[in-house]
Amino acid sequence: MSKLIAALLAAAAIDAGCTPSVTLTPSDLERLRESSGVRVVHVASRTPSVDCPGDWGEQTWSRPGGDVGMSLPPSTLLQAEYAPGAGAFVTLAGSLWEEVQAQRTESLRNAPPRDPALATRNDFLSLSASAQRPVSFLGDTVPIKSVDRRALEKRFGSSPVLVFETTRWVLVGCFYLYQPWFNVRATLLELGSGRVLWRETCGGLYPPDPFAEASPAELEMNGKALYARMMDERAARCARELFASFAHTRDGSTGPGKGAPARPGI
Repeated sequence: MSKLIAALLAAAAIDAGCTPSVTLTPSDLERLRESSGVRVVHVASRTPSVDCPGDWGEQTWSRPGGDVGMSLPPSTLLQAEYAPGAGAFVTLAGSLWEEVQAQRTESLRNAPPRDPALATRNDFLSLSASAQRPVSFLGDTVPIKSVDRRALEKRFGSSPVLVFETTRWVLVGCFYLYQPWFNVRATLLELGSGRVLWRETCGGLYPPDPFAEASPAELEMNGKALYARMMDERAARCARELFASFAHTRDGSTGPGKGAPARPGI
């Protein structure tokens, strides 16, 4: 249990990233609505890692069928899933559970169907467009390397820029089943002054609802269709939370615009 608590605290610290939230003031929001446009970009996301909470992976490996209710050891399941009759065969690289898990998730980690920051950005723009008094956001799909003011000024001048970046991206699970999960931070910079007008991160270390996990084979099927759908659902949820913060609909200070969503339960 102590290992699990330590893992949760470490992940929470990574997610926080020493970048506290900044609330957009009503006057700045009004000024943005009257502006000629705000550029919206995203930082290209790194590939996901596997998050097998605490020592659950070791317990699953050593006691299959026990606490997690599985009937086959991971090594047996791996060989069965990639049997010659299925068109492929994987030889175990070793006996450690981390090695087995790395093999089972290699394609899911190295070739994900979506970029979380870009997907969340797209949903955020859709929500903003449906607001009663929307800000004129100008989407730009060319990714940036980092939130670097000087680099952004060279590209966009002194106008405000809204940047989406992935702060945490994992496949939650151990061996058998996984669910893609990520957090995205939105930062609105006034490039001329260097002032951060607004900053928020969609929260939630793990999915709050019962996990909608699937096996690696299921996530790979039909060109990773299920994998993409899970990421789209997470991006939509993340965008709703970010937009609620941006538009001040969480505390009702400006009221929801037309079509603006209620605060999600994350």
